[in-house]
Amino acid sequence: MSTLDYLRSLRRLIYKQYMMVVVSKDIVKPASNQNMYSVFRYSSFSDEVKSIYSHQKRSFGSRKVRFERGLEFFVVKKKGRFVSYFWLVKPEKNRFIDECAINVQLTKDAVWLRDIYVAENERGKNHFGNILNQVIEKYYPHIEKIYSDFEVSNYPSFKAHEKYGFRSVGRLNSILLFKKILIRKIDKLEKMVITGYNQSKPIIVIDEEYKIYKEANLG
Repeated sequence: MSTLDYLRSLRRLIYKQYMMVVVSKDIVKPASNQNMYSVFRYSSFSDEVKSIYSHQKRSFGSRKVRFERGLEFFVVKKKGRFVSYFWLVKPEKNRFIDECAINVQLTKDAVWLRDIYVAENERGKNHFGNILNQVIEKYYPHIEKIYSDFEVSNYPSFKAHEKYGFRSVGRLNSILLFKKILIRKIDKLEKMVITGYNQSKPIIVIDEEYKIYKEANLG
């Protein structure tokens, strides 16, 4: 291990900083494009779901529990080739943001986009907006708003969201010190119900009570 790699590893042990942008978009009935993609929707775990992650050389990890938390998994293909996968938090369910230990409760007319992944050879082809339009039209025609989030440093994600018409509705910032202390700053999110672990406190000690709370909500 080089000196630089060692210092980076040491820094991660001392602190981890997380800055996230929360964005939303009001849904206007999109132009019909139901035949553009083949969309596969999963509401429960299967080997096929896990294989999608493995095929793309990405870890499935603990995501199996997401189905129990009210998320659905989508796989998108075009002319037989893999294009994208992503998760959606269903209406009236919670988006748990573990980096800040908060839950954001969705209304009956909103969904939350999570972890959208587009194959490297498919990027830059306007798939992001077209896929969302098709999925919303087919599976969630009643919703009026879609939320999403991404890290501040993820510029490609920012540009994709911006192009589709998302706008910023808040920021979340946290620093984890020595894996023992969580310092957080949460901007007020527009007209959203937020609950969380010791919600009013900007500084949290990572103790057993916190770990139990996180485990019960993580998805």
